[in-house]
Amino acid sequence: MTAILVPLDGSRFAESVVPLALSVARAMRAELHLVRVHEIIAVPIMDAITPMPVIDAALEAESRTGQSADLERSAADLRSSRGLTVHTALLDGNVSDAIVEYARTHAVSLIVSSTHGRTGFARAALGSVATELVRRSGVPTLLLHTADGQAPAAPASFEHVLVPLDGSALAEVVLPPALSLLSGKRRVTLFRMVAPVTVDLAPSPMPMAVVDPVALEAEMAAAREYLEGVAATLRPQGFTVDVDVSANVSAPTSIASAIETARPDLVAIATHSRSGFARFVFGSVAESLVALVRTPVLVFHPPGR
Repeated sequence: MTAILVPLDGSRFAESVVPLALSVARAMRAELHLVRVHEIIAVPIMDAITPMPVIDAALEAESRTGQSADLERSAADLRSSRGLTVHTALLDGNVSDAIVEYARTHAVSLIVSSTHGRTGFARAALGSVATELVRRSGVPTLLLHTADGQAPAAPASFEHVLVPLDGSALAEVVLPPALSLLSGKRRVTLFRMVAPVTVDLAPSPMPMAVVDPVALEAEMAAAREYLEGVAATLRPQGFTVDVDVSANVSAPTSIASAIETARPDLVAIATHSRSGFARFVFGSVAESLVALVRTPVLVFHPPGR
């Protein structure tokens, strides 16, 4: 049985991603795992010369009981309304360590998370925690940007995915997990950004670089040929595939524009590649992209990379 993990932290920001996780679980006939990492409650010793935090056993017990109850209530609502198999777990330790270990021991095949939250995991979703999850878990992570605790309406299923590629096999590793999420029309848009080719003007007091239209056209033709080659391997599998090439100097802006044009219900991108934007994707590009669009973004860092 496929397992989908949803990290929660008690905030409405983190919980706003649950409808999306539900849609994916129903489409994939998967089990849901709702997990929360317990944060130890410590209070300072006020009469000490140097205040030191100590664990208050009573508060700790009350906190753990409350957090476990919250998880169980969420699970009970999902089980009763959707008939899904839902597991819960209150974890201990470092947030990313605990989630990575849980994903490993429970054979999780997808992590679904909000990118914003007030505390814990969701607050740092595009920072250290999510970076660690993506890099270390080897599990595709579906990120959804939320604003004021509100997420976009979850699609009943994913039918159209846009996949930015850069010409390398490493960028293409996101295709299998992305395609496995598709149903219905099973449409794929393959996108590649080409940086404008520039040349220096003839010697002048103020050197300037201008776009070389011939070289740029050649680069765009090569990019399109590459995408058509990838498309040719997908179409016999029953996917409807379009290709899109754009000249731009900003990867997030370029991808966001392609999303606006194609209007996919899912974007999928690998975190490593030998060249181009994918090499930096979980840094500035992914963070900017997730913040720019309201479309779910599947981020994948393959194990061993």
